[in-house]
Amino acid sequence: MRSLHLVLVLVLAPLARQCGLTILDTPDGRKYPERCSHICSGISRYNETGIHAWWNSGSGPAGKVVEMSGCHLIAPPIVTITTRGLAGGCPALYEHSITAESVKVYTVGNVNALDPIRSKCNVHWIATGYICQ
Repeated sequence: MRSLHLVLVLVLAPLARQCGLTILDTPDGRKYPERCSHICSGISRYNETGIHAWWNSGSGPAGKVVEMSGCHLIAPPIVTITTRGLAGGCPALYEHSITAESVKVYTVGNVNALDPIRSKCNVHWIATGYICQ
């Protein structure tokens, strides 16, 4: 059994390196070792409270802070976001500011913060970044 484990490690280790993730550029322009690249994803729920709740910005769009600290990233990642909820009720989003721990998003156009809550609009996100130097 022990020799089978060794054979598997010797065969699979090179394959893991071949299936690696290559990041060509980052928001801060810095490069880190490829072995440190990482993909993390999640959903920021429509019914979150506190700083992660939908809120009115005062200038038209609604905003939301999407928490990514569980990814353990060391620098601002590349983030892809979208909304999903009840049919036809979720606004488009854009990223306002990104840190290693969170991304602040705003709706495109004038939207009251109650609208994405009523439509149960969750923010689906994927962060591609680095976890070591």
